[in-house]
Amino acid sequence: MTAHASPFHRPLAALCCLVSALLLALTPALSFQIAPSRLSSVLRPSQQSLRARGGGRTRVFGAAAEVPEGEFKKEVLEADTPVLVDFTATWCGPCKLIAPFVDQLGDELQGQVKVVKVDTDKHKFCIKDYGIRGLPMLAVFKDGKVLNSAEGALTKPQIFELVSSVVPVKT
Repeated sequence: MTAHASPFHRPLAALCCLVSALLLALTPALSFQIAPSRLSSVLRPSQQSLRARGGGRTRVFGAAAEVPEGEFKKEVLEADTPVLVDFTATWCGPCKLIAPFVDQLGDELQGQVKVVKVDTDKHKFCIKDYGIRGLPMLAVFKDGKVLNSAEGALTKPQIFELVSSVVPVKT
């Protein structure tokens, strides 16, 4: 028996190829380049005002903004509205897959729920404090407490259910 004759080798290789093909197919939709001269025509009004103020320290991803280092308490725990937090990392493939869903929900729930992304590589304390065992992890915070959370790549309806199960939202 050779070293590569494992009964799981072929199915695992096929699964890896399928996942790679899916990621490659979605890559153009997830990352694209825009000439700086055309950027203002692509940004939403809220993003344009952020850019006009010098960009601030918050990076905008669709409707969800990345929480800057040292701002987690202010942006999440002390927020006036419920907050959907997408704990993510730049190297995480499943995080990139759910990013468009999180951004869409941020648009749809604007004014009802604040949607932010927290890079766990920059906010390492979150891993321990919130028991993050896998990425992506989505958590709904209200009044500084986690009301509901889920790990893994969720669909848009599953993410909406995560939020609406603890926070009354209008669609």
